[in-house]
Amino acid sequence: SFPGISVLEVEFNLHNQEAAFKLFPLLEKKQMGIVVKVPLARGLLTKNGKVKTGSFSYNEKPDLKYKENLEKLENEINKKILPEAAIRFILEYQQVSTFIVGTRSITHLKENLRILSNPNLSYKELEKVYKTYSPKKE
Repeated sequence: SFPGISVLEVEFNLHNQEAAFKLFPLLEKKQMGIVVKVPLARGLLTKNGKVKTGSFSYNEKPDLKYKENLEKLENEINKKILPEAAIRFILEYQQVSTFIVGTRSITHLKENLRILSNPNLSYKELEKVYKTYSPKKE
């Protein structure tokens, strides 16, 4: 057990799913909450599709598999729903207590609230997301 710690904040998103396999089971066993950070992969999983925050850039160190997955996903689903798909993906994990999404403007805030207030994506839309971003167990 981890005395005095009841919640852990971890990076988790469509691109970086490692925590789901390595950390989530342990935290669930320890009855600890999970707060997800970087749910939109620093801006890559938005309509803009560019890194907006942080010192690490996927563009500086291109991950070809990731770029292929992103292009495939954008071809499969409307790019306008990419952020929603990314957030819905995270919320599918019952171990996740909440997530922190960057909001730089009133427009961003309204878009984030719209995503949460809309009905879930259809099964077909989510299925496309899951097929494109199949989990990578390492």
